[in-house]
Amino acid sequence: MLVIIAEFGGLLAGGGLSATVFRWAASGSDADRARVGSEALGAAVFLAALIAAFGVLFLPNLRGLLPVEASTTELQLLAVSFALAAFLETPFALMRTEGRVGTFTVCSILRLVVQISLMAVLLQAGWGVMGALLASALASLALSVAVVTDLISRIGISLP
Repeated sequence: MLVIIAEFGGLLAGGGLSATVFRWAASGSDADRARVGSEALGAAVFLAALIAAFGVLFLPNLRGLLPVEASTTELQLLAVSFALAAFLETPFALMRTEGRVGTFTVCSILRLVVQISLMAVLLQAGWGVMGALLASALASLALSVAVVTDLISRIGISLP
């Protein structure tokens, strides 16, 4: 349940930047699209850091409002997973607007394979919910680092 909350929440939180990327992709020059992509990437990194910091610091205090029982560490991992899922929406939107369907598909499948593999190992080792949350966070973190490295080398990163 917690992993689903993180993934769904991340989609909602990252959707605004993705929509901006899609709007600008259809108009303007190549330089404008690169500038918007760079600024959207910067904004996505800032948003993810803000969500992660807020979640790690304050989500444990809101434990009573959640529909499931969770430890402090589980809630902090939930915040990190949520932040990374929100972040990944923007690079994925940039890939789609650039026509990099193959890269987008490989990244999506690779994240899923890594997450499922880690989850299987951690669940088999008896980690339970913590293992599922850790698998989600680690798979998203690995993909985020790879995607950011690629995008920074191609379009840069800046804040709007």
